[in-house]
Amino acid sequence: MKKLGIITLFFISFYPLLSIAQNDNDCNISINKKSIRFNSNLDVFLKSLGNDSFSVSADRNQIPKYIIGKLYCLIDTLANKDEEWSSGCMQFEGIPKRQLLFHAINMQQNTFVIVYKKGGVGVSTFIIMMKLTNKGVLINEQKNVEDIWIGSNSSFEGKDVLYLASFLEANRYFDQLNTEYISY
Repeated sequence: MKKLGIITLFFISFYPLLSIAQNDNDCNISINKKSIRFNSNLDVFLKSLGNDSFSVSADRNQIPKYIIGKLYCLIDTLANKDEEWSSGCMQFEGIPKRQLLFHAINMQQNTFVIVYKKGGVGVSTFIIMMKLTNKGVLINEQKNVEDIWIGSNSSFEGKDVLYLASFLEANRYFDQLNTEYISY
């Protein structure tokens, strides 16, 4: 019995690091969990967020077509702020599980950012930042995801990229970003 307890404790302690870099989705996006957990790729995204060349929208219909396939593969569908969504533990068919706060695209930096709410036991805000590449891809066709950062927080309510950048910078060394268990 003691051996089982030690094995269970080991598994719980090291679970976040067991699958560090893998495609654990069907979206062909490599998610480096170690890089996200320790925020080692966050500086690249923060530098990009400091650039004011972002086009920001709170309308899911304005998400560029060249990223929508990859995005919806990760997170399914989104509701706009004025639309119904499942904010609790129970999910209902045909009703989105997430509500969009805003998304932003920087064409010069090839960076896409999306911030949305997701329900469950409580409502949390999720942040996904993607570095896109169009190597071998025509303009306005599906782009590949070169790098990704994912985090969540229950108190973030920002509506723009500059506020997001300051929030991430202020909370990067605390457990406020909930990057330990990758969820989206």
